[in-house]
Amino acid sequence: MTKVCAVRLTRAEKREQTRAQLLDAAATVFAERGLDGATVDDVAAHAGFTKGAVYAHFGSKDELFLAMLEQRYTCRMEELERVLLSPGRAVDNARAAGADFQRYAQSDPDWQRLYLEATLRASRDAGFRAAFARRHREMHDRMAAVIEQGLTQSGLQASVPYDLLATAISAIVSGVLLETLVAPGKETEDLLGALMALLMPGVVQAA
Repeated sequence: MTKVCAVRLTRAEKREQTRAQLLDAAATVFAERGLDGATVDDVAAHAGFTKGAVYAHFGSKDELFLAMLEQRYTCRMEELERVLLSPGRAVDNARAAGADFQRYAQSDPDWQRLYLEATLRASRDAGFRAAFARRHREMHDRMAAVIEQGLTQSGLQASVPYDLLATAISAIVSGVLLETLVAPGKETEDLLGALMALLMPGVVQAA
């Protein structure tokens, strides 16, 4: 029988692996217990580490939460880019992206609640708000860039600044998340997709 040798990770690879495991654990624990209810000890235990491992990678519980949120932002932005830059009409792609995001959000209502909880924390805590807003701004900038790219490849352009359009879409998304959380029903099943279909024709024009 051939002996299979274990692959030895470098120190940097081990560190990155531990960080990824902590972020995965944080996603689960924060979703289950909420931002205020979860503790660093909870996350460490779920990942199979001590809290010292958490503090070796993140300066605080808030920093851990925001890093985890940024990771989720990145994953969703990659999917958004895939849909918005697909072949086809830009308006149709925008509706498809909205419908896709709403299906994703509704499949995990714990995350809808957690996002709203984080938004409320930002309204009360200046330090948290500054860090939360920076990541939010980065998401907006990336969204504005991909909307511009998608419209350009369709021979179109926005009639309003792209950063304003990205901010408006973000505000609509937040409203839809709240509406579908507190009043789910048939009328809200494809609300985000329908709103994108209404918004985009009014703000795009031939380049």
